[in-house]
Amino acid sequence: MYSHQYEELYVRPGYRNQGFGTRLIQRAESWADDGDCEYIERGVNADNDPARALYESQGYAVRRRKMDRRLNA
Repeated sequence: MYSHQYEELYVRPGYRNQGFGTRLIQRAESWADDGDCEYIERGVNADNDPARALYESQGYAVRRRKMDRRLNA
């Protein structure tokens, strides 16, 4: 099983809700599919409701959770 993970996908505020995010996701998926990937993975901050809604509208689902903790610097 091969997977592809992309770290950053950002649409400037003035361009949001115009389909740019959807097109970027579709392009990333096409690129991954051309590389014979079975899955594409995306991390989303827990408090980023608009991004989570976008990914869910494209068929993404939570398969695992990542937890972290800031250490004293």
